[in-house]
Amino acid sequence: MNGTKNNSVQDCFGEPSRATTAFKALAYVCIFVVSLIGNGGILLAIYKNKQLRRSINYFVFNMAVSDILNPLTILPVTFVEIVSGSDTWKVDDPWLLGNFLCKLSFFLPDVSVAVSIESLLLISLDRLIAVVFPLRTRYLSPKVHLMSILCAWIIAIAVHAPYFYTFRLQLYENKTYCVANWGPTFNHVETHKRFVTATFITFVLVPICVLVIVYSVIAWSLCQERKKMEQESSNHQKKLGKQSKKIVCSSVAIVAAFAFCMIPQLVFIFTRIFVWNWEVPPNCAFRTTIPFIASFMLHAWSAVNPCICFIFIKTYRDTLKKLLCSLWSTAEKAWKAIAYSLILVVSFVGNVLVLLIFYKNRQLRRSPINFFVFNMAFSDLFNPFTIMPITVVQIISGSDSWKVSNPWLLGNILCKLCYFLPDVSLIVSIQTLLLISFDRLLAVVFPFKASLISPKVRLTAISCTWLIASALHAPYFYTFQLFSDQNEAYCKQLWEPTIADHLETHKKFVTATYIIFFLVPFCLLVFVYGIIAWTLSNNNKRRQRELSCIQRQRDQKLRKTIRMSAAIIIAFFICTTPLFVYMFTMIFIWNWTDDLQACSFHTWIPFFSFFMVHAWSAVNPCICLICINVYRSSLVRILPFSSNVVHVTATR
Repeated sequence: MNGTKNNSVQDCFGEPSRATTAFKALAYVCIFVVSLIGNGGILLAIYKNKQLRRSINYFVFNMAVSDILNPLTILPVTFVEIVSGSDTWKVDDPWLLGNFLCKLSFFLPDVSVAVSIESLLLISLDRLIAVVFPLRTRYLSPKVHLMSILCAWIIAIAVHAPYFYTFRLQLYENKTYCVANWGPTFNHVETHKRFVTATFITFVLVPICVLVIVYSVIAWSLCQERKKMEQESSNHQKKLGKQSKKIVCSSVAIVAAFAFCMIPQLVFIFTRIFVWNWEVPPNCAFRTTIPFIASFMLHAWSAVNPCICFIFIKTYRDTLKKLLCSLWSTAEKAWKAIAYSLILVVSFVGNVLVLLIFYKNRQLRRSPINFFVFNMAFSDLFNPFTIMPITVVQIISGSDSWKVSNPWLLGNILCKLCYFLPDVSLIVSIQTLLLISFDRLLAVVFPFKASLISPKVRLTAISCTWLIASALHAPYFYTFQLFSDQNEAYCKQLWEPTIADHLETHKKFVTATYIIFFLVPFCLLVFVYGIIAWTLSNNNKRRQRELSCIQRQRDQKLRKTIRMSAAIIIAFFICTTPLFVYMFTMIFIWNWTDDLQACSFHTWIPFFSFFMVHAWSAVNPCICLICINVYRSSLVRILPFSSNVVHVTATR
C-alpha cells in the first residue's frame, strides 16, 4: 500500500513552490503529532484502566499498536522527502544499514495498515456476536481474542514478507533511491500489478464489503429488538442495549473513516493498473496532486483512529482526563519545586554576598544606609533556612504533614521556630525600609541635621526593629504546635484553648498585622519618597548653578542611593501586594472559610501570593548588587575568579 510508491513520476511544473512544500510538510507534521500522541494515549489509557482490558478493547489496543508504527517509520520518511524536494534515500552509508532501513520503512507501515484492517474485521465480528448472538459471547474469552490478534499479525507479516526481497537501494545518476523491484527473479511490472491488485482487493475492497454487511445485520437486529427491549426488558438489559449501541456507533464511525481514508488510494492504484497500465499518467494532476492526496489520506488513517475512539467512547475520554490531570499534577509539582529552589538559592547566595561585601569593604561602613542594607540582608537570610525548605518538601511530597515529629519536643520547637523566624524576618525588612526612607529624607531635606544622627542611634533603631518584630510574633510560640491526625503530624496555628474563638482572634491578629506592617508602611514610604522627589525636583536648577563640583558629586551619589531605595520599595510593593489582597479577600469576603466559590482560591492564588512574599528575600540582594556600583565592584574583588578576570582584562 505504502509500497506502491512510483519512482518514475515526474513533476509537471518543475520544482514545487515554497508555499506548496510548507503546506504539505505542515499537513504531515499534524498527522504525525496526532497519530503519535493519540495512539500513545489509547495505549496508556488501556494500560492504566483495568476496566478497559476486555472484549473489544483488546482489538482497539492492537489497532493502536499497529497504527503507532506509522509515525515511527513512513511519516518521517515522507516528511523528509517533501522538505528536501527529493525522494533520494538519505541513509546509504553503510550500505547494509541503508538497505535494511529501506525494507523496514515500507514493510512496517504496510503491515500496520493490514493489521488495522484485520482488527476492524475482528471488532465487527465481536459486535455481531454480542448483538445478534448475545448468549454466545461467553465463548469469546481473552485467550480467543489474543489468538485472533496474533493471527492478524502473522497474516499481515506473511503477506508483506516479499518486501524484504523487493525493496532495495539502487544507484541512479550517483544518487541512492529506495525502490521496489521484483526482478530479476520475476517480471517486475506484471508481478507488481498482481501483488498490488491482490493486496488491495484482499485488504481493502473485501473488508469494506464485509464490514458493510456485518454492520447492516447489526443495525437490523438492533431495530428489531428495540421495541421488545422497550416493552419487556429489565433496566439491566436496557443498559446493555445502550452500551452495545454506543459501541456499534463508534465502530461504524471507524469503518466510515476507514473507507474515507482508503478509497482515494484504492481508486488511484486501480486507475494506474487498469487504465494506464502502470505507465506515467498523461494527466498532470494524476502525477502530482492526486498521488499526494491518496497517500496522505492513507497515512492519516493512523491519526483518525484514536480521535474517533476518544470522541465516541466516554471511558477512554475519562481515563485520558485522569491521566492528563495526573501528568499536570506532576508537572505542577516539578515547576513549583524548581521555582522555590531557585529563590532559595538566590536568596541564600545573594544575602550571604551582601553580608560578605559589607564585612570586607570598610568604605561601606562609613555610609549609614549600608547598616540598614546589612540588617535587611541578615533578616532575609532566615527564609532560605526555614520556610523555603519546608515549602519545597511539602510541594514534592504533596502533603503538608510535619516531617520531624520524633522526638515530639524537637518537632514542636522546630514547628514554632520555622514560622516565627521568617515572619520576624519580613517585619524587620519592612521596618528597615522605613528607616532607609527616613535616613534619605534627612539627607535630602535636612542635610545638616543628618550628620547629627550618630551610628549608635542607627544601631539602636536596628535593634528596635528586631525587638518590635519579635514581640509582635511572640504569640507564635503559643499558637503554633504539632497535632497528630491519622498517624501524621501537622504543624498548625491554633489560638485555643486559652482564647475561646480561634477564628475571630486569628482574623483580628492578621488584620492588625497587615494594616500596621504592610498598609501603613507602604503609605509612609510613598509619602516620604514623594517629599524627597519633590525636594530634589525643586532644587535641581539651583543646585546645577550654585553647587560646587564636590557637592554635585555628593548630590549624584545621593540620587543613586535614592534610586536604589525606590527600586527596593517598588519590589516590596510587587512582592507583598498579592498576599495582602489575598488575605483581606479571605477575611472580609470569604470569611476565612474553606468553602470557596472560586477554585483558584484553593490552589493558584495562595501559592502565587506566598511565593511572591518569599521571593522578596531573593529580590533584595539582587537589587543591591545591580543598582549600587560599590557593591558590584566589591563583589568582583571578593569572587575567587576575579583576579583572573582582572588579569585577562589588563592584558587586553
